[in-house]
Amino acid sequence: MKSQISAVTTVNEQDVVRFLQGHLDFFKSHTHLLADLEVPHETGRAISLVERQLSLLREHKRALKHQLQELMQIARENDQLVQRMHELTLKLVNTRSVDELMATVYAGLRRDFAVDQISLWLFCTPQEVGMVQQSALFDEDFRIRNHFENILRERKPVCGRFRREQIDRLLPNHEGLVESLALIPLHGSRLLGLLVLGSADLRRFHAGKGTDMLQRLGEIISAVLQLYI
Repeated sequence: MKSQISAVTTVNEQDVVRFLQGHLDFFKSHTHLLADLEVPHETGRAISLVERQLSLLREHKRALKHQLQELMQIARENDQLVQRMHELTLKLVNTRSVDELMATVYAGLRRDFAVDQISLWLFCTPQEVGMVQQSALFDEDFRIRNHFENILRERKPVCGRFRREQIDRLLPNHEGLVESLALIPLHGSRLLGLLVLGSADLRRFHAGKGTDMLQRLGEIISAVLQLYI
């Protein structure tokens, strides 16, 4: 008798938890306990376990609904982005000169992609590609090229915040505040350059932003631009 009492008194909460975890169907054969169990609620009012479970299910359903709405919004935005990229691509392949190409790039990115400032750097001289100065910026002393050599070598766009002196150098003609940049390498058999996009929005080109679409943009511009040089 004493041993039985001792065994009962040594049972603790963890023992109960382990037992219930190992017998998940326990309350199926003891349904009367569900009505008697009470769980403290945030309001201080005691509620039954069934009511608490229903409340948790409702909260979980609301969270899932909110998450689904966010995913649907992202999907809609991605569809719109793909459509805008498609339209810009068609316009670019139908240009007939470097000046027309650059005008299309500048207008399209500002209007459809919320880009505030744009610069195109080519790492050569204007004479080498037969271009006028107004179509692009030429890094004849290779200061920009040497400073961003890693980005050019890896051929992957980079987004984030840059020092003020870097922004002024990359966007020498910018007007207004620039808080974030996207640097897009341009490559081809006769081409090496850097497309710089600037935004007054700190989060527009944040460091964690995906760059797949920016890389596609760079590849399209590289392919069309190379036709004229």
